[in-house]
Amino acid sequence: MSLRLSYPERTNLYLTNLNNKSKIEIFIPDGVLKCDESYEEFYINVIQFNTFHNFYNVIQDYNNNFNIIIDNDTIINCSIPEGNINAFTIREYINNHTILKNHIYVVYDKFKSTFEYQKISNSSLQLQIINAHSLLGFSRDKRLIPILLPHDENIYSEQPINVISITNFFVHASGDLYLNDDNFDNHKSSEITNNDIIFSMAIDKPFNHCLSYNNSDGGNSFYYRLDNSKAKYKSF
Repeated sequence: MSLRLSYPERTNLYLTNLNNKSKIEIFIPDGVLKCDESYEEFYINVIQFNTFHNFYNVIQDYNNNFNIIIDNDTIINCSIPEGNINAFTIREYINNHTILKNHIYVVYDKFKSTFEYQKISNSSLQLQIINAHSLLGFSRDKRLIPILLPHDENIYSEQPINVISITNFFVHASGDLYLNDDNFDNHKSSEITNNDIIFSMAIDKPFNHCLSYNNSDGGNSFYYRLDNSKAKYKSF
């Protein structure tokens, strides 16, 4: 039996970010990368990564979403403004919200960096955290668990407000590319899904400094085989 292997060929992709401070997307058109399915395979490897630490701390649909449920049937979808914000921005967003200002009032304790949530209407209110737990002062395990705001007492955040909540950055492979590593993650939500993270790195430099990774030794820390369908994955 003979095994035919293709010579290694490299396609370098350079990701640049000209418009968006917090999100980069690169789309590869169909047919640009090809292989003979009988003996060739796709692999992806992160060789080098450089970026300035000047991206937003609050990113739309990543760490800024929560709901307020009124009388158990009306759901108000809320998104804390994207950008480099502070705790006062969050307080003012809730207190000046077109609907929320008639139901809830937030007080910020600048010494403890915590929120006090005061219910000011007679309606039944529940706070449902989607992914903004750090910005609202709650632990991650409170995601999607409705927090009742009672009539007779105020609710305090369980932990200090963290407006510098992004400690790592990640590179994902999406679309019709899937990692053949039989691994899973819940990075994008509380739901466990097939892993699509091809690179992760701690933000360990001050703001406006360069964050760098260089695969100088040719290692395989961020080296993956790719599939082009989800057919091999099973549901449990």
